[in-house]
Amino acid sequence: METRTLQDALDAARCVGWAAAPGDVADVRFDRTELLEAVEAARDMAHQDLDRSLVDCNVLCILADRDGDPGARARARSAFGHALNYANRFDEASKVTIEGAEIAHSAGDAVGEARARMTLVHTYARLGRLGKALVEALEARALFDKAGETGWAAKTDMNAGIIRRMQGDHAGAVDLFRRSLAFEGHNAVMRAQIRNNLGEALLDAGDFMQAEREFRASADTLEGEQAWRLAAIGRGNLADLLGRQGRLPEALQEFERARRYFENDSATGELGRILTEQADVLRLLGATDEACAAYRRAYALLVQAGLRAEQARALLGLGAAVAEDDPECARGVLDEASTILEELGNHTGLARSDVLRARAELAAGNPEGALRLAEGVADRTAGNPADASGADAVRAEALIALGRSADAVLISTNALGQTELAGMPDMRASLLRVRAAAYRGVGNANAALADLRAGVDAIDRARSALGADRYRAAITHQRRGVYQELVGLLLEQEGPEATAEAFSAAERARCRGLIDQLDTGAVSTDPTDIGDDAELVATLQDHRRRLSVEYSRFDPAKPHTDESWRNAVRASEHAITAMESRLASSRVGRALGLETPTPEMLSACLSDREAVVAYWWLPDCLVAFVVRDTGITGVRLIATSDETDAAVESALFQIRRGLTRPSEQGSGRRRGGVDRALRSLGELVWDGLEGTLEGVNRVTVVPTGVLHAVPFACVRTAGYSLVERYEVSTLPSAELLSVMRARPAAGTSEVIVGVPDRAAPQIESEAAAISAVLPGGALLEGESADWETVRAHASHARLLHLACHGTHQPDAPLASAIRLADRWVTARDVMDLKLPGSVVVLSGCDTGRVGASFGDDVHGLVRAFVVAGAGALVTTLWPAHDRATRELIEDLYAHASSNAITPGGVRRGLAAAQRTRIHAGLHPAHWAHLTYVGG
Repeated sequence: METRTLQDALDAARCVGWAAAPGDVADVRFDRTELLEAVEAARDMAHQDLDRSLVDCNVLCILADRDGDPGARARARSAFGHALNYANRFDEASKVTIEGAEIAHSAGDAVGEARARMTLVHTYARLGRLGKALVEALEARALFDKAGETGWAAKTDMNAGIIRRMQGDHAGAVDLFRRSLAFEGHNAVMRAQIRNNLGEALLDAGDFMQAEREFRASADTLEGEQAWRLAAIGRGNLADLLGRQGRLPEALQEFERARRYFENDSATGELGRILTEQADVLRLLGATDEACAAYRRAYALLVQAGLRAEQARALLGLGAAVAEDDPECARGVLDEASTILEELGNHTGLARSDVLRARAELAAGNPEGALRLAEGVADRTAGNPADASGADAVRAEALIALGRSADAVLISTNALGQTELAGMPDMRASLLRVRAAAYRGVGNANAALADLRAGVDAIDRARSALGADRYRAAITHQRRGVYQELVGLLLEQEGPEATAEAFSAAERARCRGLIDQLDTGAVSTDPTDIGDDAELVATLQDHRRRLSVEYSRFDPAKPHTDESWRNAVRASEHAITAMESRLASSRVGRALGLETPTPEMLSACLSDREAVVAYWWLPDCLVAFVVRDTGITGVRLIATSDETDAAVESALFQIRRGLTRPSEQGSGRRRGGVDRALRSLGELVWDGLEGTLEGVNRVTVVPTGVLHAVPFACVRTAGYSLVERYEVSTLPSAELLSVMRARPAAGTSEVIVGVPDRAAPQIESEAAAISAVLPGGALLEGESADWETVRAHASHARLLHLACHGTHQPDAPLASAIRLADRWVTARDVMDLKLPGSVVVLSGCDTGRVGASFGDDVHGLVRAFVVAGAGALVTTLWPAHDRATRELIEDLYAHASSNAITPGGVRRGLAAAQRTRIHAGLHPAHWAHLTYVGG
């Protein structure tokens, strides 16, 4: 028989995987020394290549049994158990390692037995059997001490330290890790592992500064030693620390580095742990839905891996995420977490659970119960600034609710000192808001203002450093209450300076994602700029291709009934967004500027006949800031949130009713219904402003919330529609007024695109009519109206008119699209255009609808064309009759062309065309759908 070497056997086994490793090894030749060396190498390989380690250990156990030496058999099983532990296969690890310990014990091999018992420490710890794990650690150390193996005894101290940390004994854990580090014979990888564990204990104890030093030193060493798996664990721990401190951009970057490793690793438990820690950061950012999804996915992975302590942490995070909005759900989740923590004997974790329970009670309107729970954890959080400040925040809020604001000032001040000590800017911003409320309760408005200003500054700094647009918007939205309270308190102060500051504070919280995107641009997918992100970029591009494929089967005739299609589009869009956020998080981008244009700067952009009306919600009412060239006025309107929602819905319902008849057939009864609904809306959102608009003939409206859906041109007040008195524009943010006006009108041509079909035959007539009014323009029809041709012409267009189908996707607004000759072009595609300050007219259906998400951040085709460089847009808020839209557009150009195709000319042309239809008695459904967006 031809013999094989030991290396031959291992190579052959790697080809089929560890579970299918060959049982017939009779032809393999080796000596005992070679076998033992291979066992140690296989054990160490678990830190770098887990799958290879599993294969090698399985084969070596078979070979050791054939050899028959008890020492080799025990060590091979111990190494196999070690690899199985890293693979989160704990039941298998327990079985094979106990066999190894029994073999060594029977042979009188104390060191072999001790090494097996040390492996069992890891197994039992990860299964949550901490008492059993500690017993194994103590027995292993006694065996190593008896054998004079000081190095192995030091390693056992590390394992015992892990158990102490999991039990919540952080001081005891730190002592054991430092005792282990005192042994000078550890190799570099072992020392780095001990330092990583020491960092975890210091993190749990609230010593963030020293923990960060340990994590960074450990990860750097492990990467230098190419122990990639261990380094990824260290990076995850570092990210966890950074997240707890509120250093969110750094945390996201480190999480992304760790997550990429574990997504390609066979140990699902480690991925679950990383996802839990990453979800904690997402929760702090305000991306609550995303965080909850990550917690649930992580929990499923951790249950699969049998990691009890990690399961409890995922449940605690989920409980924290839902505590404000769903206290009952939070109670159930926290009960489950507490059951696990009690099994583990983790008193620190139980204290955190009680703090979260207190938060849920507060949200449920039970401040007395919240206070009892928060005060009950005081002794258990002493010495840990992070936990103590969290408990104090709940105590202070409960005391404010109970009318004990003076006590709340003292407690929140103490908590702020704790966050300063621990270096936790995110918690600090929240506590500043709490203390401001307490100061207001004791009548100290100046102190409350100082705290709210500091809180807003802290949020803006955190936002500006984040890479992903949606995370910037989310962090602002989650803390919107700080901005609201600052605006409300400033308006109570009265006077022009306070009003101006209130307006600036509102603008700092409005539409920040779009404003920031204008500053930073989109995430790059340029092949020369992707570096280590190649895999994520490839995935992103694949999702975008899938979205294009979905649109290839879209039928405009049934856009609202094809649920399977909408679900597929929604899934593709969410996947694209997730990939873009991961790419942005993995890169260190430049920080955004924090300066928001002042009211003085905005006033300087306005003539004496112009005004900006910017709406903003306070908790109890709607506020409108009216900005003119002479200054700014803040007006508290009578509208409540519920009243406004109802009035907007009523107006839109009446408009939809009007669409059921051709424009010339609108009945008096229907006109009466829509006029009454629009008048009721006007009473809420406009009547109170009339005194501030004397002499104005042009108004730019900055909506908020449901007002983004309102066609302000047809809102009625004092017997007329607003467009009869004003040229009405809208903008997502007042800041965009100066941005869009500053864009040079560098285009040199008019481009008219017409893509008709059976569902919209009037498009061809519309394009021809506009071309006749603008005879020098380029008319793209039929096959010439493809995406690449339109894109080329758009780069030098003064006017870009797109007469084609449009679709708005409410659940995935950046997947909204327009139809060209060869394909549907999504909002994301549009952002790739390079428009030279063009006026863009989109006469297709729903092109002006937006999804207003976090902080009034708008998404859809409007956002896309603004990002692409448009100087102004004319869009549609609903699908009107094909012929009515064509005639309105023709009238618009007839008026505009008498001057010039400029933003101002188009705006005046639209107003004139709409006034003509009002005077003809037409229903608003057939003329108010066109809206002007721009400066």
